[in-house]
Amino acid sequence: MRTVLQDQTIDGDSNFFLYGGNSILAAMLADEIELSCGTPIRIQAILENPSATELAAMLVRTEA
Repeated sequence: MRTVLQDQTIDGDSNFFLYGGNSILAAMLADEIELSCGTPIRIQAILENPSATELAAMLVRTEA
């Protein structure tokens, strides 16, 4: 998320969209997550889970 938004002050609870995220950046974030984790993620998942903490929890639930 920090890379996509180019903001190193973002922490795990920061809302992607409150830090300047938009649909294009959400698509880039989804690609970055898939490349680093090997798990495809839909943009809708980012809309519903806008923080890194929420996204990580969602990915864990999906993997279980």
